[in-house]
Amino acid sequence: MKPLSQNKRTYLEVVAHVNQQLIPEYRLDIEDALALYDSEISPYGYPTHQSLLLSEGMSMYHYNREIAKRKIKDKDGELIPGEGFGHTVRNVFPSTPEKSSVRELPAKYSCPNYYITDDLADSLIETKPPEGKLDIDLEVLPIIKVIFSKKYDKINTVAISKRYVDVDKSKRENLNIKGEGIEVRVNYTVPVEIVEESPSVNIDFFIPFDGKGHCLLCDTKELFREKLLEKNYFQVRVASHPQKDSKYFVVKLKNNKFHFRWWEAKHETAVEIVNDFIENHMNDCYRFVINLLCLMTQEPEIISVQSPPSKHTATKGVGFGSQKVNNVPNVHWLGEHFTTRVVDSKTKEGEPQGCSPKKSHWRRGHWHTILQGPGRKQKTMKWFKPTFIRGHKQTEEVSK
Repeated sequence: MKPLSQNKRTYLEVVAHVNQQLIPEYRLDIEDALALYDSEISPYGYPTHQSLLLSEGMSMYHYNREIAKRKIKDKDGELIPGEGFGHTVRNVFPSTPEKSSVRELPAKYSCPNYYITDDLADSLIETKPPEGKLDIDLEVLPIIKVIFSKKYDKINTVAISKRYVDVDKSKRENLNIKGEGIEVRVNYTVPVEIVEESPSVNIDFFIPFDGKGHCLLCDTKELFREKLLEKNYFQVRVASHPQKDSKYFVVKLKNNKFHFRWWEAKHETAVEIVNDFIENHMNDCYRFVINLLCLMTQEPEIISVQSPPSKHTATKGVGFGSQKVNNVPNVHWLGEHFTTRVVDSKTKEGEPQGCSPKKSHWRRGHWHTILQGPGRKQKTMKWFKPTFIRGHKQTEEVSK
């Protein structure tokens, strides 16, 4: 058997430590852990699947450990659920199995990662979501995970999962939030202007399909403040990854023992980070999620699968009778061939300077219901894509 690399051995050690925090039926065995590690090869310019796994595993371990040690509870007096590989929201501490609040979620990593292009990401964020009842086919879920490129400075990853209606309290999850909707986890990097260490943090929010009805975004924000503030404060405090200081978030295997250094924010810092997300990022993330699901419903071809050069491995038999399989995973793209519409806005000779914008900006996209088919009786949603207006100053610089 080929010896395991240092990175893979470190990853397995993280999995083993997370497993110790879970009740047995939710532990990830070595075979599945290795299959998960080797299931993706990220395209150039994107964070590697393996580095994301290790980062998420470390966050899980420290988050679970601190919840168990501090007995952190929500506003209703229930223990905040812990996490494990393949199970994003559940209370799984072996010391209190009778209090475990377990829901059968699809495995967190059972679907491939979707790598989104910068052009499509920007265009979705710069589109006004549809109002009223959403024409979304939730069969594109139960869960997808979207990976952004390294140079994209707004979001790192977004995990989106469908919430099923479950009226049985013993099987409900996620801080007593009832009803059907969409659970979202955003990982983004906090600007250095907010926190010097510039940590990457996880923020969870829920988009309810059975809210009060005045507006879906309003319902989402109201639910966030009512049910998820404390959980997000704690998550940001103990499970964030500083980007600007390499001495933290370090995993070492020394004498076959697990060692790491962790960064923990003060409560005031966590509050500042979460407030910054609400004020400056939540609207963008909400628009991104809703518009992405609408797009995947209306234009499923936005997903493309890129097959890498094959590297076949013999499975059985010899010579011409051997069977071979391709052991290189495909890459799943969102918007592989999508391009942003760009329009120059340059003043003409003799035209006043005020007639053309100096600064570049977006002209928002939107969704519109159109009638088509026999008798124009069939309603369908159409995406009118946003346009990037290049201000005349930038246009002049490009021409020079």
